[in-house]
Amino acid sequence: MRAPLFTLLCLSLAAGQVRLAAPISRVRLYPDQAWVIREARFPFASAGSQRLRLESLPADLNLENLRVQANGLPGLRLGNVAVIQEEGRFEPDAETRGWMAERNLLLPRIQDLHLRQAALEAALKALESLKPQPNENDRAKAAVDPLAAAEFSRASQTHQQLLFQKGMALDAEVKPLQARYDALGQGIAHRELSARRRTSTVLVELEAPQSGEAHLVLETQTSDARWKPLYEARLLEDDRHLELLCYAAVSQASGEDWKGVGLEISNAQPGRNLSLPVSPEGLQVLYEAPGMVSPGNLQGRVIDRHGQPAAGIRLTAANGQLKVTRTVISDANGVFRFPFLPAGDYVLRGVQAGHPEIVASTRIEAGKTQSLGLTLGEISGASAVVEVVGTMASADANSTSSSMSYTDQTLSSLPGSRFDRDTTATLAPGVARPPLVAALETATPLFEDAGELGRAWFLEGRNSLPSDAQPRRMLLAKATLDATLGLRAVPRLSTEVFSMAMVTPTAGFPWFPGTPVSVFRAGERLGLLPLPALLAGEPVAFSFGPRVGLSVQRKRLEARMVGTKAQKGRQWSLKERVTLVNDLNQEVEVEVMEPALRSASDKVRIEALASDLAPTRTTDRGFLAWSVKVPAKGQASLEEGWKIQGPGTGFIPELPGLGIPRSD
Repeated sequence: MRAPLFTLLCLSLAAGQVRLAAPISRVRLYPDQAWVIREARFPFASAGSQRLRLESLPADLNLENLRVQANGLPGLRLGNVAVIQEEGRFEPDAETRGWMAERNLLLPRIQDLHLRQAALEAALKALESLKPQPNENDRAKAAVDPLAAAEFSRASQTHQQLLFQKGMALDAEVKPLQARYDALGQGIAHRELSARRRTSTVLVELEAPQSGEAHLVLETQTSDARWKPLYEARLLEDDRHLELLCYAAVSQASGEDWKGVGLEISNAQPGRNLSLPVSPEGLQVLYEAPGMVSPGNLQGRVIDRHGQPAAGIRLTAANGQLKVTRTVISDANGVFRFPFLPAGDYVLRGVQAGHPEIVASTRIEAGKTQSLGLTLGEISGASAVVEVVGTMASADANSTSSSMSYTDQTLSSLPGSRFDRDTTATLAPGVARPPLVAALETATPLFEDAGELGRAWFLEGRNSLPSDAQPRRMLLAKATLDATLGLRAVPRLSTEVFSMAMVTPTAGFPWFPGTPVSVFRAGERLGLLPLPALLAGEPVAFSFGPRVGLSVQRKRLEARMVGTKAQKGRQWSLKERVTLVNDLNQEVEVEVMEPALRSASDKVRIEALASDLAPTRTTDRGFLAWSVKVPAKGQASLEEGWKIQGPGTGFIPELPGLGIPRSD
């Protein structure tokens, strides 16, 4: 019954229709789809209703991926809307008709030349047949006069050469004409094929209470368009400023070229209403979700009722009013962190197999970090009661807690040997890291989980994107930041000392952690790195390659078992010396950073021993950091010590990775 009703609606709309052109004016582009915006205007001479027909729209159009708006007149009413599929009609335009006329003029000339070529070929064949054919069996045939035969041969050769010259002249004349004729035919056939392809037509009924111009807006959805962010970090020649550029790599294969359109690029979900202005001026951020100008952070630690770290707890922070949901998993020490949360009230929930659900609430303030300590209740069928023990103390600079787990966030802050993260596979036992470039190429950033919720950018100007699925880079934002240059060494990762630029990003600059950054210095591209995460109160570090003349040496001083008790457990000692070698003619100050060693099991405990050079600080990313001055043409050393305690029996998986031979 529905099909006859739809057909009746289409037929009723067909009466008195007015064809209306609706060219693409804007495209609202999301990470994995786009809404193509078409606009049309229709003048009402007087009050009344009008049926409009908008043709040549995408073939897969239906009422589910179509939005229609009508405005411009007070009291204007949008009536029935229908979508029908049609085979296109070929109606040659002025240029195509010119091509057809040119082909009609070329055809007689080409045919005449072909006839003349055929006549020449026939004359050549006839000339060949007149040549004498010797026949030894014909004894009665009279002898041929040699002088007459020679004269005939010369005349035949002269005539044959003349025919060949005429044939070559005809070929030279007909080939360009034939090539032009064929090219015109191909162009006409392509246009005819394009015109006859299956398309959609939208039928719209408008009713106006008075005369005036109606503005019709059609939005059509396509899943064959996408964008992703890319960055460039360029250290300027003065070595005091860093130019940071954020690009959008845009591609589309919708089947129709976007020519001269405005682009709205958004990282929000398509269902979010951004209320973008129609014609903003210049390149700017048009909309930010509440609280996103200065987001806050939530961090904390989960322990069980015995005071032990609760690792592997899946925690979700949700704000129903802002429609924000983030999920993290507590690490081996029970520590969790939610960066870039919009200000507001959040409900914190957590689950783990064999444990009851964790439920707590907290409030995030803009620009501040809220810290919570959570304690699991008794395991039962009911939800656990979470004890909020208050704000956690700041990290102690002399803390000896350590870890062997290296997170992506931790690794992203390291300079890495020549921008190659393959070496990180040796950091901990059983941990295999993929190459950095492969990880960047395969990574699909979750924009809303990257701290850039509900933002959009309008690219002013008339942009064109062909439907070839090839990415094209477009500038979203640019900032010149004050840079502080320094030297950094990470001995556990590399024997090189790296030049680092420390910067503090400006508010409002788009920041998608983990996305690729191409690093340049003095016009030379040094490599590709992931964009680091922003942490409250900490600058961001960009590496600009190894510093020539500086190197790092690591020497193992001790790696042995120092005590064993079958009941109380075993103990090992690990001592190493790190030496900085300076071949330069000036004193330098190097920041030495060591990733904190941390056990993957709560049965193994790793503690840092007192060092001859106390760490100046412990970073939020879990590093121990020293500031070491190295004299010109000299060396400076520091010693590290670690104490590992484990159960009395059994295999300790951390030991082989640290080079300690005995593990049972």
